[in-house]
Amino acid sequence: MKVTPLYSFSNNRQIWRIVPAGGNIILEERVQLRKEVFFSCINLASGEYIFRDYQPAEKFWIGIESVHNGVIYFHKYAKPDMPGHKEIIAVDLYSQETLWNSDKYSFLYAVENRIYAYHTVFEGRKYVILDPGTGETVKTLEENEVDINELRFKSYDNEFFRDSFFPVLCSIEDPAVRVASAVSDKKIMGRVECIKHRGHYFLSFHFEESRGLLRNLFCIVEITPEKIIFKEVLNQKTEKFIPENFFIKGDRLYLIKEKSELKVYSLM
Repeated sequence: MKVTPLYSFSNNRQIWRIVPAGGNIILEERVQLRKEVFFSCINLASGEYIFRDYQPAEKFWIGIESVHNGVIYFHKYAKPDMPGHKEIIAVDLYSQETLWNSDKYSFLYAVENRIYAYHTVFEGRKYVILDPGTGETVKTLEENEVDINELRFKSYDNEFFRDSFFPVLCSIEDPAVRVASAVSDKKIMGRVECIKHRGHYFLSFHFEESRGLLRNLFCIVEITPEKIIFKEVLNQKTEKFIPENFFIKGDRLYLIKEKSELKVYSLM
């Protein structure tokens, strides 16, 4: 396997979240001190921007629920610093024009050509189907018509997840971890995350650096023969363990470095 750098993305802001958008990804970046959030969309194949540094009218207390059929569905927060979502703001992925918004409903799932939403009443939740183009109510659902688990499964972005691989926990006693740990004379701290793919282990783990700080290292270990073919320091000095900072899609590796840079490599 040959690991070749393709492109990178960085605005020197913290990458808070990566949202799949068909053949694209949207990066959500947050600047906590200024209470600002920015969104940038990158085409996975080319690395070219669909848009960059987009900010909705609400500058911070906003996030993405889903991207479906070329539309981004944003939400606001019911209360600052609280997880509850409210409102739906539909924005065209390619023009960034607001198509419609609703302050009555909260987003549930996007499935096929329908938006499932709800609003809270004294008795609980009332569910509806909205027109994705206008936000108008198409149908009010009875309680027995809504299967939350089935909707969740159907709403997954299958185009993105079909050939994607994400890290799982790996035993620190695994031979591949032993090989990777040889890059330092210090003991691995905490958990090890890995993807086993095409005869290789892709590993992210932490060493104690100094004065309670940690160094986060990524390695690719060839299984036969056992050897390291690639390594990268993802976080030079961090106070906390950094989880889920890499994934594979197709023949490409995606790494998040220092919480603020997305680096993309070809695996050929």
